Order: sequence, then structure tokens, then C-alpha cells
Amino acid sequence: AAFSDLGLDPNVKLPSELTDPQVGQPGTPALPVPYPRTGQGGDPRLTLPDAITGNPGDQGCGPPGLPLPGPTGCYPYREPLPAPPPGGPPPGPPALPPPGLDSTPIPTPSPVMVPAPGEVPPPTTAGGGQ
Repeated sequence: AAFSDLGLDPNVKLPSELTDPQVGQPGTPALPVPYPRTGQGGDPRLTLPDAITGNPGDQGCGPPGLPLPGPTGCYPYREPLPAPPPGGPPPGPPALPPPGLDSTPIPTPSPVMVPAPGEVPPPTTAGGGQ
């Protein structure tokens, strides 16, 4: 009778009663190691690249006796990218004009007064300029 006085349905369960009680197990399974990243297919590589580990017999590139990071003291040489084909725009932003050759701005046109329908046009001056 108390529920009907408040306008509540006695058959409605509380949110805590809608799910099974927890019994101490984790809610999600553990992720495999190393963690897979989304959007990358295939199994993760578990070996280090040669640039980090080096290869047996690699010659160091630092001065003798100076410890540098890595087993050989440097990363393996990587060939530079090939040059682009000739022609085309040069790299970088456009060059600034030389001093004294600033572009001449186009003059702003003067407004032309046109009378509205029924309006008396203003008197014109014979000088024709401002």
C-alpha cells in the first residue's frame, strides 16, 4: 500500500538488482602481451630491428674508445631518397619579391551614386573628381 501511495511500481527493480552479483572475477580478460594496436593486422613482431641491435661484425662509426649508444655506436647507414625528377616547382614556400619591386596595388574604384526610384539626384559638379 505504501508504494501505491507514492505512485511507484513495486515490481520495478533497482539498478543493482538488474545484474548478477560480482563474485570476484575480473570483468574483462587480460590483454595479450605485447598489446595489439587497432588497425594493424597480423601478429606483432617480437624481434628488435637491426638498427637497434646491430649485426655481428658491424663497424662502429664513433671515435675509438668513446662509448656510444648501441653495440656499434651508431645506426646502420641508410641510403638517401632519390632526387625528384627535374622540373616542377622548387621546394619550400614562394620567394619574397626583391626590395623595391613591391607589386603596385590596384586602386580601389570610387563608389558611383545611383539615385533610388523617386529620389532627386544630387547636383553634379563640373570638376569630375574628388
